[in-house]
Amino acid sequence: MRAMTIPCVLVFTLFGCSGGDGPEIEGDDGGECSDGADNDQDGYFDCDDQGCWGSPDCDQVNPGDDTGVDGDDTGSGGDDTGSGGDDTGSGGDDTGNGGNGAGVVTSADVTLHVTFDVINGTLGISDCETSYAGSGTQLRATDTRVEMQGSWRITETTCTEGNAVFNDIVWVSGTEEAYHTFTFDAGLTYMSMWTVHRDEGDYQPDSTRNKWPMFDLRATIDWGDGTAQHSEDFTDSDGTRVIFDLEVTFERAD
Repeated sequence: MRAMTIPCVLVFTLFGCSGGDGPEIEGDDGGECSDGADNDQDGYFDCDDQGCWGSPDCDQVNPGDDTGVDGDDTGSGGDDTGSGGDDTGSGGDDTGNGGNGAGVVTSADVTLHVTFDVINGTLGISDCETSYAGSGTQLRATDTRVEMQGSWRITETTCTEGNAVFNDIVWVSGTEEAYHTFTFDAGLTYMSMWTVHRDEGDYQPDSTRNKWPMFDLRATIDWGDGTAQHSEDFTDSDGTRVIFDLEVTFERAD
């Protein structure tokens, strides 16, 4: 799905482009986040869909709390351990703060390397590469998602002068401050989304304005060293091949 959105971004950056309405996003219309349907047909329903994460229908569940209510999860009401009493993160803990929940992921280091292989040299641009790096520490978490506060910057680039326009594709902050949000599948087996974003909470992969999302990933996390890697590429309509190499190293508390 990333390769479906990047070509227009690249063409727009270089020449400007126009198109029809974007793809439907779950939650665009009232009631879509609680109707039990997969309205945007991406395999996710209601509050499990990224488009509904900011919906009032979904915000009754506290970050890191799978009870759906406020307050301490210490008794049988909302206790997800199967034994009553204190829900400390052992047993059947489903709060995101123990077991395989995303709440145990405390920090991350991110590197992204982007290679531009220009086929059509008549456009006045040539091959170049840009590397980015950032890091973050946990700000908030749910069972499947963690948002971190940290940094994001260009570490080196050969995209200069006529090629400098390529550096406008991946968002980067002039202050080097940024947030990183990750989602996980199958416990903490896979990283399924990463977004670096300027504004707290603005992690949904609905645009590239003040953020850079990479989604529909299935990057296996090696918990021996905490790393997850993902690579993808596409060839734009002007003949430029763009290659993304993403690596994330996670730290966890357990």
